[in-house]
Amino acid sequence: MPPAVVFAATMASPLKMSYRYILPALPFVIAFGSSMAVSLVPPRARLRRVWQAMLPMAVAWAALTAARIYPHHLSYVNVLGGSPENACFVFSDADWGQDLIGLREYMAAEGLDSVHLSYFGSADPSAYGLSFRPLPGFRRALTGPDFFGYNPYTPAAGTYAISTTSLQLGLLYQKHDLYAIFRDREPEARIGYSIHIYEVAYPPEGVEQPTLERRHSDGAQSTLERRHSDGAQSAMSPTRAVVVGPAVADLPPETLGVQPGRPLIAKWAAPGALVLAAGGPARYLGEVAMPASSAVGTLLREENPLADARPLIEALPGDPLPLTPGQVPVPLPAPFDGGPALAGYELSGTAVAPGDTVDLVTYWQVGETVRPSLAAFVHLLDAGGNVVSQWDGWPVASGGLEPGDVVVLHHPLVVSDGTSPGSCTLQVGLYDAPDGPRLSVAGEDRLLLPCVEVIGAGE
Repeated sequence: MPPAVVFAATMASPLKMSYRYILPALPFVIAFGSSMAVSLVPPRARLRRVWQAMLPMAVAWAALTAARIYPHHLSYVNVLGGSPENACFVFSDADWGQDLIGLREYMAAEGLDSVHLSYFGSADPSAYGLSFRPLPGFRRALTGPDFFGYNPYTPAAGTYAISTTSLQLGLLYQKHDLYAIFRDREPEARIGYSIHIYEVAYPPEGVEQPTLERRHSDGAQSTLERRHSDGAQSAMSPTRAVVVGPAVADLPPETLGVQPGRPLIAKWAAPGALVLAAGGPARYLGEVAMPASSAVGTLLREENPLADARPLIEALPGDPLPLTPGQVPVPLPAPFDGGPALAGYELSGTAVAPGDTVDLVTYWQVGETVRPSLAAFVHLLDAGGNVVSQWDGWPVASGGLEPGDVVVLHHPLVVSDGTSPGSCTLQVGLYDAPDGPRLSVAGEDRLLLPCVEVIGAGE
């Protein structure tokens, strides 16, 4: 009777999330099973001895299989259940984020600076010393530009660490096929039994390469690599999309311009930022308007999302040249050590009243890579070095950026009421968030743009 009550209560509950909810019934089930086993003992003495010999063998087998999985007991499944390597269990029956330390050790052994991580658990991976680009997953606190910029159709090149639960269930309650493109691939490594490691790489444009296909629920195909039915290989000429606002994974493949046999390079930015694609024409989708930027205003037309930004990249505004703190002019683009280069800027005006806003737009040209911890800062300082207004951040996904791309950032600087009239210094730079060192540029840690004059209310 007690186990029946437990089972009935569990079945009636709307929270059907794990095997653990029926654990109170197991002692009764085991006792019942034992009594049934005793009733099955053959009456003949010879067969009874065989039966009795099988019992310790079964106990030893269970003990050995349990010991073999040490120290990954949370993921234990016996051979009848498929063994831990092949079991279909997810969630807390196998995966509770317990292998972050193992992932850290793997990254150290492989010399990996960072991974794309979809993690099922409640701990902050940064607390374990992991450098990662967060992908969509169960833990909503692990968000950021790369979270929204994840491209499920042809993921950006790099190393991916995907939890078993994410692999099978996506976001658990929605988007179950978010990582479907990885399911049929053999992982390069497994961390414990809960994290799968995949490498994604593409050949240079125009190089032929065999590929893998993924079929979506709507029948559309996306491609990591593609082989024609006759066995011929197709050239990997990518398409590009720049998405501002909505997550890339929320847009259907036809909107993004996904084409069979061609990888999609998706670039993502939050409203108030944009990416000018240097590799060729791209679809510009979402909240792409940026009135403070004259360059962006001439790029986009609502009736046609496809645009080529390369002519604009070659003529970015940036006059007068920025200065070092020592008043030495710095030619543009001005490269920052270990980061992008300041390629240009636009300032809406050089005079502002307290309570008003001065708009600054900066243009940053990407080198080889952009690390996910990168942040830009803009400070408006009065004569005493006090901050009058500031802007910090980097609301652009690092995944999908290509060498030569230009990141456009809009910095609306609101001058607080009560600010005394006078000349204010405008300085810009880059640093490692949240509180890391500033990146060096021209031997300094910042560049100075034209001063902004705070004027009286009646002037």
